[in-house]
Amino acid sequence: MRAPFARLFSPIALGHATAKNRIVSTPHGAAFGEKGSITERYIRYHEEKAKGGCGVVMMFRLLEHPSDVDQ
Repeated sequence: MRAPFARLFSPIALGHATAKNRIVSTPHGAAFGEKGSITERYIRYHEEKAKGGCGVVMMFRLLEHPSDVDQ
């Protein structure tokens, strides 16, 4: 009998890289940035998710709200 979720914990090729498993943390607002910049807290947040076992940790760059940018 096959173990439950066997494929979930198996590696998968993603282009030229290989993820150690198929667990993915998708981008979301963590509210750890300051004034549109990435902070050490934000970096540590994503590092801890990777250490916790996520095969892929997706993130996005924090951007200023369009009304805050000079035109």
